[in-house]
Amino acid sequence: MEQILNAFPKINGDENYYLIKTCNGKYYDDYLKNDRVGFYPLNKKFKQRMLFITDFKPEDVVLIPSTRNKKLSIGKIISNCFKEDEKFYRTVSWMKEIDIKEMQVMHKYLHKDKVLINLNEIKPEIDRNLYPYFYKNSAYHFVLKVNQNDNIQCMSLYGLYDLILNEQLHQDLTVKITVKSQGLIEFITYSVEVIVIIIKVFHLIHLLRKVKPLNKKDDNFIHHYQDMVKKYYDYEVHKLHLDSPRMNERLIELIEFEEKKRK
Repeated sequence: MEQILNAFPKINGDENYYLIKTCNGKYYDDYLKNDRVGFYPLNKKFKQRMLFITDFKPEDVVLIPSTRNKKLSIGKIISNCFKEDEKFYRTVSWMKEIDIKEMQVMHKYLHKDKVLINLNEIKPEIDRNLYPYFYKNSAYHFVLKVNQNDNIQCMSLYGLYDLILNEQLHQDLTVKITVKSQGLIEFITYSVEVIVIIIKVFHLIHLLRKVKPLNKKDDNFIHHYQDMVKKYYDYEVHKLHLDSPRMNERLIELIEFEEKKRK
């Protein structure tokens, strides 16, 4: 079971999160191509330059906007500050690019008259958009994205919860929902048993929504959980336009191994 828990990306909680402007996208492609972010001394904001040089640290999270703020790239700083051609840089491991529509909360920061902006007050929002599942503050988090523009049926939403709660009647589960026809559903738990159930449900949803033909292994997984499949369709969970996270294949293998051991 320890191997299952170790597969979760871990967020320490003491990282700082920053927005770094790109001069209306002028440096956006350069930063992505060269795995870095920079602060240019041509900019007269001395205090902000010193913040970039002295306060930024490895593991801090940075977001950079593209031209016209259409997209955001998110990454982690993995180096100390260095100087190259009279410009200050830090190396970044880029993790994800998202459409600005997925993080409407960013608009007020993008229009501030600063090159560097601290985003610590919206850490949870960034984490939910960055990771489909992760470990933070001693809890395990799972995120489902709802993509539909039309109204969400209560029965479909109830069916989604029931798939998890009926499999494991457990009080150790918190649900956060920010659904405005498009939004996120976050499940938070401290329980290993609930973690296993959520992984199975998420994997099942992913397989049932697959367009491509399934392989034998995936067919066997669906067949093994026919009761859950029936509930998925009876409660019209399939009518939710879910962008279900693809669970790591190794996670699924570990769960199947644990269940065989118990038998």
